[in-house]
Amino acid sequence: MNFENNITNTKIYKKRGEFLDLRYIKWDNNIQQKYDQVFFEKHGFIQNLSIIDLLFNYGPETKKYLNNINIDFFLNNIKNIS
Repeated sequence: MNFENNITNTKIYKKRGEFLDLRYIKWDNNIQQKYDQVFFEKHGFIQNLSIIDLLFNYGPETKKYLNNINIDFFLNNIKNIS
């Protein structure tokens, strides 16, 4: 198998395509939908974990959870951008 390697190293981030970069946004923690987590009974719901936590805890239901998120509601409730 032959694959073309079109990797270029840069010192700055190059944006390609039209998308909203949400990496540095501070979310309002009161609007996240809760889901079952492994130690929920002991620690309560822990917010702002990675997608891996959602995948491991929700499994095949993750897609349904993500499809039910109202992204417009989140974007209208952004506190500030770092």
